[in-house]
Amino acid sequence: MLSNTIGHLPNRITDVVALKEKGNEVTCNPSFEILPVDFAHRDNIYQAFVFLCRFKGSINGQAYMFRKCYARGCPHNLCPHVSQAIMIANRYLQRDYKRLTDTGVQVQKRLFTLADMVVKFDEMKEEHGPLLALHDYINIAKEGNEVAVEMVLEFVPGVEHFANYKNKQVFLMVNFSITTLGKTHQI
Repeated sequence: MLSNTIGHLPNRITDVVALKEKGNEVTCNPSFEILPVDFAHRDNIYQAFVFLCRFKGSINGQAYMFRKCYARGCPHNLCPHVSQAIMIANRYLQRDYKRLTDTGVQVQKRLFTLADMVVKFDEMKEEHGPLLALHDYINIAKEGNEVAVEMVLEFVPGVEHFANYKNKQVFLMVNFSITTLGKTHQI
């Protein structure tokens, strides 16, 4: 028997699987994102790319969406190289696909590819223009220009897999949508 109310919308693969196991109608459609992110480890500040999968679908017709971080990679040796990170991400993504399909959730099994991720990053740079930092927008406002800022907070679970241990973490992410000088930029 299908539940009329699901209580809460899923924000993890485990939630989707549990709701399906309780007899709910579940749909799931993955899509991928790449985000350039500044990280700091001890005194080293470096830019890396975070590989996210956005899971969208419905539970008994009620829409849900959450993102999961599968890997981060960087062109320097401060974290796994981008190509290695994509292989790691795909391994864990396939594990989640298996969990979903084992409970009967139909899901199109797309995988991360280096080519797709590079194209997405290039499109993002084209769409949003040069990457400015928050202090650049503060200076634009100080110059007397109108600057409007909208923020969306998000918690994204992730697990980094190293040779002898796993590092479970939650990325606290904020999407800044900043409109100024006739354009809207995303940070």
